[in-house]
Amino acid sequence: MRAYFLFIITLLAFSALAHSTPAQVAKSYTEPDEQFRLEKITADGNNYWIVVIDGSKELLIDSSDNLVDDKGEIERIFTTNLIEESEVSVKTDAIRDGIDAFNASQYPNRTDCERITGVDKKECYDKESCIKACYAVPLCAMQIRDDLIDSILEWNTLRAEVDSAIQNAKNKADALNGEDADKYRDVKNAIQNMIDKMEEFENANLYSIAYCAPMEIDYDAAEDAAANADSVWMVLGSYDDVVAEANELHKNMNERVEYFSNRAEMYQNVYSQVLNLYNEVSNEYEKQRFTEDEIDEMLSDASNYTSIMKQLKSSGRYREAIDAGNEYVQELNAMKNRIKVYSVQYEVLKNKADDALERIEKAKLKVKSRSSKHKLDGLKAEINRMINFKIDAKNISSYSERIDEINDEVKTIVANAVLEEEEESQDAMEDAEQTVKEEVEVDSGEEKEELKISDVVLKSLCNALHSIGEVLGVDVAGMLGVCG
Repeated sequence: MRAYFLFIITLLAFSALAHSTPAQVAKSYTEPDEQFRLEKITADGNNYWIVVIDGSKELLIDSSDNLVDDKGEIERIFTTNLIEESEVSVKTDAIRDGIDAFNASQYPNRTDCERITGVDKKECYDKESCIKACYAVPLCAMQIRDDLIDSILEWNTLRAEVDSAIQNAKNKADALNGEDADKYRDVKNAIQNMIDKMEEFENANLYSIAYCAPMEIDYDAAEDAAANADSVWMVLGSYDDVVAEANELHKNMNERVEYFSNRAEMYQNVYSQVLNLYNEVSNEYEKQRFTEDEIDEMLSDASNYTSIMKQLKSSGRYREAIDAGNEYVQELNAMKNRIKVYSVQYEVLKNKADDALERIEKAKLKVKSRSSKHKLDGLKAEINRMINFKIDAKNISSYSERIDEINDEVKTIVANAVLEEEEESQDAMEDAEQTVKEEVEVDSGEEKEELKISDVVLKSLCNALHSIGEVLGVDVAGMLGVCG
């Protein structure tokens, strides 16, 4: 018994779950941060629900709680609803009935007038034919005169014009199909022409001379028919807009259904992209010989990106998680490019530093004084402090400028050292020239030559100028015109 009871409960629960509602269907295609409402419409006696999500028409659900996803069917439902809601069929019938009522209101007075003027028996299209028609009726024949005949001719002409106008309106009304807006505009104009012709007919002189009894025309019926034609014309004028609205809903539905089918995969793809890109950027930054506060801060924030995405996904807010992930990818790529730019700048700085260190080592070979070597060692230590420790990326430019200055200082130190050493050498040579003169005798048979210490001094000076020229990168001796 207990098992049977549990079976019944389970069956009822399953039945309740199996029978969904439009709201449940709508909810299955929305996320927690989206607001939706249902708009009920009817078409051909069937109920449908438009799901409006955050102000946009996104889904159409039928009475069986299924999505209507066929484009043509959605268009048919929307346009049918437009026609039915606007009572196009009812108004179309009313247009025809109004024209008939307007036409019928001429009678029986018009028939009586046709009879007593004889136009129902004989033709009346000019004065002579109208006289014959009048003679066919004793009452008319007894009163025959020119003004009466002229009035009968006018009346009969206007009668034909009214009949033509009424028939034209009827023909156009019979052609109405509840779809073509232009046809309703045309019938409205035809009804107005019918009214105008009838007003002229009623003002015929035959009524002024009281020969015929006035008709009791139902102008209200004609005006109502014209109003209905105008109303339907305006409704059908929005037909294309309704079709466009149906197509827009179909497009939105396809996008939403496809999104919900693929959102888990979309999320995983962008999540993996964020995670991999973060690891790549973080590892690349760790290898660099520079740091920057902004990059440190951005990387600190980026370490939480995947956690934020997980939280959004866990709460069912896939779209928000995916959008956030796409933004994170952009930010991480921007960070990656930022690091790359600094990396290139640092590489240039490192190359300049290596060149400067090599230049200093060469310079140390050219100088002899302890003070010059000490200065060069100080510049070397300054450069090493730049490149042997991580530096602030914002200082790369200023460090590069400083190395340019150091290169100039090295040139100056070497130049000054060489000059000082040469001066000392020259002073020593001059002292030697004052105190020592060597006379070298060269046995040439009859002559002897005296070689002076000044030649040795000149050679030493030229060597110094060449050394300075190598440091400065110019031909100093050539510029001075010595040591040819």
